[in-house]
Amino acid sequence: MSVVLQVSLKNSLNIAEHLCLGEVLQPLRREGVLIIGSGSTTHRFDVSDSDRRSFMEWFHDVMTSKTVSPEKRKQLLLDSRTEPKFAAGHGRIEHFLPSVVACAAAGYQPGAVLFEDFWMSHIKFD
Repeated sequence: MSVVLQVSLKNSLNIAEHLCLGEVLQPLRREGVLIIGSGSTTHRFDVSDSDRRSFMEWFHDVMTSKTVSPEKRKQLLLDSRTEPKFAAGHGRIEHFLPSVVACAAAGYQPGAVLFEDFWMSHIKFD
């Protein structure tokens, strides 16, 4: 039997609170539960592709680098809003937080990029 449980973001949109949420979910991994953080890694259409790519490089380094310890990865996520490249990826944080929750649920272990594409980079807004 499969069970799907949807968890909403907290109204506070506070990174530390969402890391705690992910940490609470960690034991589910040991039970074989798949935890998916669904969102958009970048969600800005009014910045250049190069600025978004700069953010993506930072994000990939934080989330996938095997040289970043779990403690450092958590701290980088806590400090992410102060990262200059963060604003290039997000006007608001709610599209970023599912990745934060999933990373915490994974014990801050490095992830892997499975798919990457700027599929909306061609859209122009007047």
